[in-house]
Amino acid sequence: MTIPTLGNPVPDFSLAATSGKTFRLSEFKDKALVVLYFYPKDSTPGCTTEGQDFRDVYPQFVAAGVEIFGISRDSLKSHENFKAKQAFPFELLADTEELACQLFDVIKMKNMYGKQVRGIERSTFLIDQQGVLRREWRKLTVKGHVTAVLAAVECAFIHLTEGNTMTHTQHQHPQRLFVLDTNVLMHDPTALFRFQEHDVFLPMVVLEELDQHKKGVSEVARNVRQVSRFINDMLSETGIDAIHAGISLLNQRLSGYWQRCGKRIFAIPNRSNCIAICQRIW
Repeated sequence: MTIPTLGNPVPDFSLAATSGKTFRLSEFKDKALVVLYFYPKDSTPGCTTEGQDFRDVYPQFVAAGVEIFGISRDSLKSHENFKAKQAFPFELLADTEELACQLFDVIKMKNMYGKQVRGIERSTFLIDQQGVLRREWRKLTVKGHVTAVLAAVECAFIHLTEGNTMTHTQHQHPQRLFVLDTNVLMHDPTALFRFQEHDVFLPMVVLEELDQHKKGVSEVARNVRQVSRFINDMLSETGIDAIHAGISLLNQRLSGYWQRCGKRIFAIPNRSNCIAICQRIW
């Protein structure tokens, strides 16, 4: 079975789910975004925290038209106990034969207490209403992860429901969404301007993490400060009140990037107190 890649359809599959249900990916086509999060084992500390994080903001996912499903190799009985104990409002899928794990290539060799063991690498995947893989998070850490996923899906929701009300509605929206994370910007501040085929979303959690790395003389600190200068320059020409209508890159300091990428940059405060920087091709 072919491993799905970003921008391509995910092959249909089905798994037994809690609450006596059966999950089939194709049933969500034209209905909802789907978040699949793979975790190593029920009732372990990290997996419990991750599930609780998804649980605590579940209403916001629902408001954005998203269905969440947790997947591990545990049995349905184990899943039912885990779900009941933690009061998860979403279903857990039992991948006892590793069907979905193999499909998404999340089974890896991991080092545990000095020994190599085979297990699930914590990963999350965002699939759109057409069954296309739009975002993936691999080898992730639990802290802050759910916030990043929610930021990505809420930006997608904005595009589906509010995009036509913005300025220049006669122009076609790019079809793909790319969430710039902290590591990307720490190593390449010009990443803000590099994605001609994408809408680019910059969550507030990323801005907060960047702010923590501003001090010092390291290359990372210099890069982070450059990101701040870019964003400040975008706002300085027109002021914060113009953020909804779109912030032009046509200013002296950014003119080189304007000529290279040919875009305006839009920012939309979203429902999670985040800033979305959406690049549109004119």
